[in-house]
Amino acid sequence: MQYEFTDEDNVLVIKVSGKVLTNERLLTKRELTSRLQKPNPNVIVDLSGVKGQGGPSFLGILNFLRMEVHMLGGKIKFCALPSDLLHSFQENRLRDIFQIEQTMIQAKRSLKNENHGEKH
Repeated sequence: MQYEFTDEDNVLVIKVSGKVLTNERLLTKRELTSRLQKPNPNVIVDLSGVKGQGGPSFLGILNFLRMEVHMLGGKIKFCALPSDLLHSFQENRLRDIFQIEQTMIQAKRSLKNENHGEKH
């Protein structure tokens, strides 16, 4: 898989594309470690470019990303999961665990609402 990182309005956006490789978790860790330097990061992972069926390697990567961000005290949202993968996530209730939004706009709004709620 390939990763493209951008900062948008104090949110680290990670656009993921390509097929999931067997050793992807190690590659993801290498890519992510240098990007997550600040505590309490807000992260959105755009999955619109992911190809293939997902499977255990894909779930492992999503869980790794989620845990890394949470260990830093941050929040993470996933968005734009291809429809074939979204269907299996809905069947297995994984959509709730990974907080998957349909679009980038919804993911940003959800993060903003969560952060706004904490300030009160």
